[in-house]
Amino acid sequence: MKDTIALEALDLPTGGRKRVICGSCGGGGSKELSLMITRAENGNIYYVCYRASCGLRGVIGSNGDIGITQPNKTQAKPFTGAYGDIPDNVHAFLLHEYGISAPKAWKWTGKRVLIPLLDGNGARWGWVARKFPNLLDDEGPKALVYYDKEVLGYSY
Repeated sequence: MKDTIALEALDLPTGGRKRVICGSCGGGGSKELSLMITRAENGNIYYVCYRASCGLRGVIGSNGDIGITQPNKTQAKPFTGAYGDIPDNVHAFLLHEYGISAPKAWKWTGKRVLIPLLDGNGARWGWVARKFPNLLDDEGPKALVYYDKEVLGYSY
């Protein structure tokens, strides 16, 4: 896998980015370009698949070694739009298409389902705003993430 990613990065200039089909998940059923490959100024090649079901991520050092995981902070970006309870037709759609019975904590923006992000104690720290293509013809990414406060995470 690392060899394939390194080959994809050969033509990337320093600071360059490239999206390709992930070799691990194949981009899912839609074959989306879910793997982002970036060449950093230090020569390292960073890669991450943005499909939630995959999780492939890593770094290829300029000398071919695997890098060290470093903590990073994601700035707060709270959801500021209006939302309410999920209407019956959206409940029916989620149940029919995905077998999901939306919990009461899920909300509806009129175009997207808001799914709360919870910490280990059950406190909400953000939202995932998920669109469903068969429900509405809406432009934009499949999922947007909103953080109520700064979040400490880890990246490669």
